[in-house]
Amino acid sequence: MSLTSSTIIKNKSRRSMSDAASDASTKKARECYYCHEEGHVAADCSKLRKAKQAMAERECFYCKQKGHLASDCAEKKKAAERKAAMAERECFYCKQKGHVVSDCAEKKKAAERKAAREAAMAERECFYCKQKGHVVSDCAEKKKAAARKAAREAAMAERECFFCFQKGHVASDCAEKKKKATERKAKCKRVVRVPDVADHVAWPSLLRP
Repeated sequence: MSLTSSTIIKNKSRRSMSDAASDASTKKARECYYCHEEGHVAADCSKLRKAKQAMAERECFYCKQKGHLASDCAEKKKAAERKAAMAERECFYCKQKGHVVSDCAEKKKAAERKAAREAAMAERECFYCKQKGHVVSDCAEKKKAAARKAAREAAMAERECFFCFQKGHVASDCAEKKKKATERKAKCKRVVRVPDVADHVAWPSLLRP
């Protein structure tokens, strides 16, 4: 049995009408996920559209950008992740975990103490060169003088005395030369007795050959 074209058109129209009726009934039975009211879906919810419009004007307390809240802020979540990662990092200065060198409280305190010492040192006077800003242990002039002295001593260690022919000193500082000179002076020393006025009677005898 063959179907005519009019019959096919009538069947299609009946099916479309039944589908539309079923869709209408299904739509009435469905519940919106946002407002939980029946008769529409979230895509058609007027309350959701109003809430989105209101959210677009709200400002996040964390990043100060509009369109979201702090609880949904991507920057806040990234900061929380960085903080969690930072808790495992170790500071190169104090060797404690939870921060890096740039945020180290111990390093900042040490820098403050150093600045205070430098300020106090700027008023101190060196006992060697009489200049302000340093002490004797850090005096550049004293270090230069010590270097010159060491160089002279090194050169002196190679010099030979003309008197005793030993190395390490010159004739003007020779102990042997000084010793012999003292002995010669002791031998050549004469005791000269000067006559007193009371001994005028004895003068002729003293002058007699």
